[in-house]
Amino acid sequence: MWFLPILFAPTPATVVAAPDAFPVYWNIQTAVCNRDNASVPLEDFQIIHNTGEGFMGDKIVVFYERKFGLCPYYNNSDPNQPINGGLPQNQTLEDHLDAIKKQIQTEIPDQNFSGLAVIDVEEFRPLYSMNWGQKTYFPLSVKVYKKQSMELIKAKNPNIDQEQVEKEAEKAYNEAAKKFFVATITTARKLRPNAKWGYYDYPFCNTNSANAEGDYECSTQAKAFNDE
Repeated sequence: MWFLPILFAPTPATVVAAPDAFPVYWNIQTAVCNRDNASVPLEDFQIIHNTGEGFMGDKIVVFYERKFGLCPYYNNSDPNQPINGGLPQNQTLEDHLDAIKKQIQTEIPDQNFSGLAVIDVEEFRPLYSMNWGQKTYFPLSVKVYKKQSMELIKAKNPNIDQEQVEKEAEKAYNEAAKKFFVATITTARKLRPNAKWGYYDYPFCNTNSANAEGDYECSTQAKAFNDE
């Protein structure tokens, strides 16, 4: 969800687009506010928004993983609550792609849609090595994806040592996750080629970037994750 704080914004009369200006999108359901006479002058500030200021519409569409196709994840990061297989390795990709095709055609009926189309996958990360600690916005651990990937390898190969288990788990996870992420967005782009498709939170950047004065870059590690 994106929004622009305007509590202390300049009056509409002073807003002038600079030569290097970038578009600002708004997908908060302010139509609810308008019913209570608390309107937000989005047009005056040249903010792009859906017609009627709804959450899904003609300018912005966001697909959340729990309701988008058959995205695999562990509910509450509980290994005993796998959804759609829990791991990318366990998920049936073709069934997922069939499901998202139907959803995209329903949520974006205009074949010439050229707005933002965001796929929000936060339950698991696309690289095995990125599944560490606590997730930024939710008090849930993503370590479960590493642990369950190793359990999967051990079940298939009970006699290999721990080092080999971890190596095989990482390889299997990365291959399956990459296939999932690439196939999902490739399918989406084929259905609505004019849309500006992308994944929420990617390219990835460390959350403490720009903490120091003059520090406006992502860390070397974050850049390496994106390159992978």
